[in-house]
Parts: sequence; structure tokens; C-alpha cells
Amino acid sequence: MSDFKAAVTVAVADLAAPLEIVDGGFQVVAKGFGRVEAELRPGLYKARAGIGGTAQEKIFAVEEGEGEMTVVLER
Repeated sequence: MSDFKAAVTVAVADLAAPLEIVDGGFQVVAKGFGRVEAELRPGLYKARAGIGGTAQEKIFAVEEGEGEMTVVLER
């Protein structure tokens, strides 16, 4: 396994919305409100946000050599 990690930012317009980043093993690896920043190893992840009583999700991949990425969840 590589020690490489990418700087990932997950954001949503509603700064009060709870956010989580879940890894491929279904473990929450980062959480916060409105914006979450994490250093993630290559793999598949899911960003989840609770927005206005509904859940929004987006699956994304971190690839080897990817320095920074931003995932935006929209209403």
C-alpha cells in the first residue's frame, strides 16, 4: 500500500449541513459541517450531506498522484 495521500475538500452551500466522508470499508474517515478537509489515500469514497432534511451523496475516487481535489454536493 502506498503512503500517498491527496488533499480532499468536500463542500456544500449550506454551511450548517452535516458532512461525512466514508471510505470503501464503510468507515467514516472525516466529518464536519459545511466543509470538510481530509488527507485521503487512493481508493473509492462517498461524500454524504444532510441538506434540508434529505440526504445527498456522491461517490468519488482518489487516484495515485492526484494532489488536490474538491467534491461539491449540490441541492
